[in-house]
Amino acid sequence: MTQPKRIGLDFDGVIVDHSANKLKLAEGLGCRLEHWQTNTNVMKRFLRPETYEAIQDCLYYEFTPLADPMDGALENIARLVAAGIEPHIISARDDRSRPFAMEWIQKYRLTDMIPPERLHFVGSGDDKRALVESLGISSFLDDKMAVLAHLPETTRRYLFDQHDIAKQIDLAGSDAVVRTWKEFVDLVG
Repeated sequence: MTQPKRIGLDFDGVIVDHSANKLKLAEGLGCRLEHWQTNTNVMKRFLRPETYEAIQDCLYYEFTPLADPMDGALENIARLVAAGIEPHIISARDDRSRPFAMEWIQKYRLTDMIPPERLHFVGSGDDKRALVESLGISSFLDDKMAVLAHLPETTRRYLFDQHDIAKQIDLAGSDAVVRTWKEFVDLVG
């Protein structure tokens, strides 16, 4: 019996859409961002470091359960599972922020599609590499270019770019860019 194809999925910014909360938090701190400026690869450029850190602290804690699913994420994860693909969530979250991620996961019944043993939380984006290698992940979807750069070259890396900013930044040649969940599933499914 052949092993199912295993893919890795980042959580924040890929399954969970924090864009609206980033805009709301920035405004509450006296900053105005355009929607595309909430992209994780460029947001720091438009905020003071202390403002950026304050927004990140809220997003990964109490604001996580309030965030919406990324457009098309849940439906397309279901498509992957129906196609016999084994998705794994691999997210960089500390011990204090993990319960907020789990609250979101329970709220949207994500474990109906991805069993708890395939939910992996690591300390940092750099820690994803060892897990990706040990699980035999063939493709990985993340919204952070820095994380993708650390993954093994044997893993097909996909940048989730809902804001279409890849044109504005230096993108590693081996990474594919997808703007929607459907586009990603069509490529890996």
